[in-house]
Amino acid sequence: MLAEQAGRARGDFPRHRFEEAVERYFQETRVKPKTLNSYRSNSRTLAPSFDALYLDEITRRVIAEFVTVRKRTGVTDTTIRRDLAFLSVICSACGRWGWLDTNPVTAFGKRGLREGRPRTRFLTQAEFDRLLAAASPSLRPAIILAIETGMRREELFGLTLAAIDLNRREVHLERTKTGSPRRVPLSDNAIKTIKGLLDEPGRPRSSYLLCKDDGSRYCEM
Repeated sequence: MLAEQAGRARGDFPRHRFEEAVERYFQETRVKPKTLNSYRSNSRTLAPSFDALYLDEITRRVIAEFVTVRKRTGVTDTTIRRDLAFLSVICSACGRWGWLDTNPVTAFGKRGLREGRPRTRFLTQAEFDRLLAAASPSLRPAIILAIETGMRREELFGLTLAAIDLNRREVHLERTKTGSPRRVPLSDNAIKTIKGLLDEPGRPRSSYLLCKDDGSRYCEM
């Protein structure tokens, strides 16, 4: 590390700006579309403060000044934490590329930034009834299964017949958000809904439980 620092001082190693790092990261990253959209929003927020800086100029003081400005404009601590998380992602990538020795975000104390409380809310029975009444007939089974199983949209729309075990009253999910397989128990109402879909007259041949008229899976409904 001392040799590298000395080399940089002599100009042996090229310096890179934050803007370059962000551009390279978006060219090479393979994250989910939703995460990518969030990262692009974070990058636009960070751009005025960091784009013109060389990576080795991003210090704890610079980060602290960024946080102070954001707080003065009324931005919540939770939002600032998300921005810093993206900044840390970029700095970690730069470490892998040999563009940066250490991640300055890890050295910045975030104790002054309170974490937002997780929001948990469930539909009331009256809200659920109104939702079903307003939904199209093709959408109602998906709503019922989402409520009864707690499966995420991608898990639900990607659910195959092979993953459903009505005898054991469960669904086995191989692909989940966490990357670990899990089993989801099925309630009486969930089983009734699944059987209704399978016994529906004119149902197309498909490996998916929820499918279009041509048998292909839904991406959104």
